[in-house]
Amino acid sequence: TPMFSFAREYTIFSFDEKEVIKVSEINFKGVIERSTDDGKTWSQPVEFHRGVHRVAKDSSGTYYIATTDGLYKTNSNFSTLNLIGFGGKRVFDFKIAPNGTFFAMVDRDSNRRVLLSTDKGTTWVESFSRFEIN
Repeated sequence: TPMFSFAREYTIFSFDEKEVIKVSEINFKGVIERSTDDGKTWSQPVEFHRGVHRVAKDSSGTYYIATTDGLYKTNSNFSTLNLIGFGGKRVFDFKIAPNGTFFAMVDRDSNRRVLLSTDKGTTWVESFSRFEIN
């Protein structure tokens, strides 16, 4: 029986001059690899049973992963994965501002909403309910 696999191009997130995270999608699952030597060597790939849209890192070194079914918090080797918000909702984008404020673009009620949190994702408030790009 032939096996088919779907692979998407990868996305690179750079956190400093040495640390690089590579995210790809294989068979509709997110795969994350980490390099601490500017891409010369890579960690073992870690597979997630969800698509990965964005990886962000806060000032304490905690990683956040925006996925097709929520926002997750994890450690540097991605061995633990804790849902911190939007379970079952697609998080299209996620950013951490220099002051520590979290911003997430989330699919809510068939509309994309921008929400913010000033307490590392414990509570969220709507930042923009509707916006247009001219």
